[in-house]
Amino acid sequence: MSLIQSLTHALLSKRGGFAFLASLAILVPLLALSSNIIVFGTWQLNSAAEASGIIIIAAIALLASLNAAVMATSMIIPNGAGAGGALAFLTSACPVCQPSLFLWLGSGFAFLADISVFIGLASIALLAVSLNNLANNKCEGRRGNNGKIVSG
Repeated sequence: MSLIQSLTHALLSKRGGFAFLASLAILVPLLALSSNIIVFGTWQLNSAAEASGIIIIAAIALLASLNAAVMATSMIIPNGAGAGGALAFLTSACPVCQPSLFLWLGSGFAFLADISVFIGLASIALLAVSLNNLANNKCEGRRGNNGKIVSG
């Protein structure tokens, strides 16, 4: 199956369509808050957010949701999807703002704010590779008790 056929099959199935919409509905506001697109507390759009950062965050949310849809229909968990999703929370759309996660981690991780664009691009790359591997059934892993292939 090609990537387009896998995505079409996943998005048109009930389980895959629901997984896509549910993950998109959860990830968009969560990533918008964690990457400072929306200012926490005032709930307004951050005027310092750059368009390139917003596009990166939108691409991450879309790719992660597509991964969720294909995972829901194929019952396979690819190795790169978790890492790509985790890296998304270290990105920032605002050049002078630090990602919200750094507030909880402490100021020792503040240097990552300077390279958050590259972290976002790495997240996109990992999510795209895992989606491609998932669609082409190249995932390595093992089957769990419920029949899912789990990484590790």
